[in-house]
Amino acid sequence: RDFFYNQTGRAQTNFWGSDINGSIARSFQNYRVHYASGSAFLRTDFQQDFGSKLPIKTSTQFTYDLRKVQSESFSASGVGLPAYPPYTLSSATTRVGGDSSSESLVYGFLLNQSIDFGDIFGISAGFRSDYSSAFGGQGKAATFPRGAVYVNPSEFFSSRDLVSNWKIRAA
Repeated sequence: RDFFYNQTGRAQTNFWGSDINGSIARSFQNYRVHYASGSAFLRTDFQQDFGSKLPIKTSTQFTYDLRKVQSESFSASGVGLPAYPPYTLSSATTRVGGDSSSESLVYGFLLNQSIDFGDIFGISAGFRSDYSSAFGGQGKAATFPRGAVYVNPSEFFSSRDLVSNWKIRAA
């Protein structure tokens, strides 16, 4: 809040404020961010968990996140205040005001699954889907798939004199 008295009837050479006729200004701003995120992982080892002889390990990931941003602002000002109280915005001769508000919402989830057969080969796949008010009211999700596969040929050779370990990976 800024306030300066009407100084036109005062015997002084310089004045304080934006206008010698007095001015009043008020502004307000509120900005809020809500963020939530959670992840869950399920990992299995067929040898240790199930007593299997297969060297299979799996990992499943599920993640959910939410981001909501809200903003509000208001400002009003007036110039030309009376020489007597009350000094309010409605008593100013010239008034200007404005306000604005905005809100955005993004939420989505991620799902990944990977399966490894020892150190020999593995595969993973997943996707992420996001709903956003930027996409037009959260009506349709933007979905982004992913996938990867690898093979480790060095596991097939007993002699590793030239190269100790190497993998071929594609995503």
